[in-house]
Amino acid sequence: MKPTLLVLPLAMLLLCCSPTKKITTTNTVIPDIGEIGKLDITLFHKDFLPVGKPSLIKPITLAARQIPFTKSQFKAYAQLKQGGGEEVPLQYIDSILNKPKYISLEISDRIGLQQQLNGEVNSGAREYLVQDESYGMVTKVSLRTKPSYWETILASDEVYLSQTSTGTHTLEIHQNNTIHFIPFSELEIFEYTTASFCWGLNKYGKEIIKAIPTTGEACPHNTEKKAYKLNENKSYLRFK
Repeated sequence: MKPTLLVLPLAMLLLCCSPTKKITTTNTVIPDIGEIGKLDITLFHKDFLPVGKPSLIKPITLAARQIPFTKSQFKAYAQLKQGGGEEVPLQYIDSILNKPKYISLEISDRIGLQQQLNGEVNSGAREYLVQDESYGMVTKVSLRTKPSYWETILASDEVYLSQTSTGTHTLEIHQNNTIHFIPFSELEIFEYTTASFCWGLNKYGKEIIKAIPTTGEACPHNTEKKAYKLNENKSYLRFK
C-alpha cells in the first residue's frame, strides 16, 4: 500500500515525528527541505508549522552551494545553537575576510516536484492543501554538518531529495557512480525559504498545482493562490 500524506490533521502531525537533528528554541522549529506546513509571515516574524511531507516516487534534484555567512545569518545560527543548549563552534569576525561558511540546498527541479505533487500518490495531500492557501513547502535550507558529510555534498555530481523504502525523506548523493545517503538527523538546518502553491484546473475540471513560486511572489496568469476562486471564475465564464 502506498503511503498517503496530509489526509487528516492528526495523520499529518504523526508524519512529522521521526527523529531529526533540528535546531530549536522554545518557540522555533526549523523544518526540513521538502516539508509542508502552514505559513504565518508578518513584518516581525516568520513561523512555519510542519504538518507532513509528500510522497516521492522519484528523487527531486537539489542545487548545493557553499556560501559565506553574512553577519545576520551567523547571528541567527548562533542564537539557534545557544537556544538548543549548544556551544557555537565558529567565530564571525568583521575584520577577517575569510568568513565561516554554510551549505545551501535548494529544490532546483520545480517542474518535477510539481508533477509528483499532482500525482495519484499525493491526491490525499492535494485535497487537504487546496482548502487553505496558507500551506506552503520548504524549498531551500541553509545548514551546517560534520566534515565528512560536508565534503561528500560539495564533491557530489548530483544531490537529490529522495524517499527511503520506509517513507523517510533523505539526501541522496551521487558521486563517481556511487550513491551515498545522508539522513536529515545529520544536518543542522538554521534557515529556510518557503514556496506557495498556485492552483489551476486540469482538463477534467479538478484543482491541480500549476506553479510553486517562492512565498511572496505572485501566481502566474490564469492560476490562483486561493483555489476556490477557480470555481468562481468558472461560474463567471459560464454565465457571462
